[in-house]
Amino acid sequence: MANDKTLILGMVSEAGWEYEAAVLSEMRARGATVLAITPKSLPPACADEQVLLPAGLTDLERGALYLPTLHQIIYAHTLRKGLNPDLPNNLTAVINLDGVHLFTG
Repeated sequence: MANDKTLILGMVSEAGWEYEAAVLSEMRARGATVLAITPKSLPPACADEQVLLPAGLTDLERGALYLPTLHQIIYAHTLRKGLNPDLPNNLTAVINLDGVHLFTG
């Protein structure tokens, strides 16, 4: 399903680095644009752009560092589409308490 219109965002772990690098390389070979958030540098064939995370952290600790990058990408994409990220379309607030639905919007 990856092609020249696909953006792949690879959140690379240290434990699975070799396997994940191979998957990103394959996606890039299929024409996808690949952005990797990674604990160590990937070969050029694996990613168009890389965000290198600090060394000395576990994969669990590093997981929280993926979120700001993801947030910035989604925020920029939303603005580019002319949408207001603070007022999403077709969203109704629903609270479910023990099977009782309370609609707030």
